[in-house]
Amino acid sequence: MSQNSVAAADRLSAHLRELEQRGGERAAALRAADAPPQRQHGLLFRLADYRLLTPVERLLGVWPLPRAVTTVPGTARWVLGVASHRGELLPLYDLRGLLVADYAGVQRRGIALIVPGASAAFGAVVDAVLGLRRTLPASAAAPQYAPALSALVIGACDCEDGTLALVDPAAVESLPAFAAGALTGTAGAPQGPARRA
Repeated sequence: MSQNSVAAADRLSAHLRELEQRGGERAAALRAADAPPQRQHGLLFRLADYRLLTPVERLLGVWPLPRAVTTVPGTARWVLGVASHRGELLPLYDLRGLLVADYAGVQRRGIALIVPGASAAFGAVVDAVLGLRRTLPASAAAPQYAPALSALVIGACDCEDGTLALVDPAAVESLPAFAAGALTGTAGAPQGPARRA
């Protein structure tokens, strides 16, 4: 074989390897594009007039609000108090009062979403749990909400109920109103200005 033939064969071989590599990359991209969208599960709940979803992996559990709730004097109106949950004191916060300032719904009934807080778990009380939903990434933007409620929105998703906001109830801890009126730790010690004796 001549030297020109060997060089031409080497160039052809290198070109074929390059085409094979590019084809493999494009095939992987096409397979990923054709894959069905990843479904997740969300817990649909009602808070005042809003229907919201929270990813189930962001919850420790769901608990019917107990009858035995101990109120804590001097706390914000939306702090319902503390209750014993699995041998631990669990602070209970009314999200309706905190986020939409609607105290008509402050009551001794509802459902507590048990949320892993920054320092301790707490119960985020909502009006009703409507069930589990399979969710897909949203095809449209989430509806607009009041500023305090918007602070909890982490995205939007589609489910059988339409496009809904995806919220993280633990994000209430970042709200200034929460820091001013919430209980800290599991002992239920109030946070904020010193109380008068």
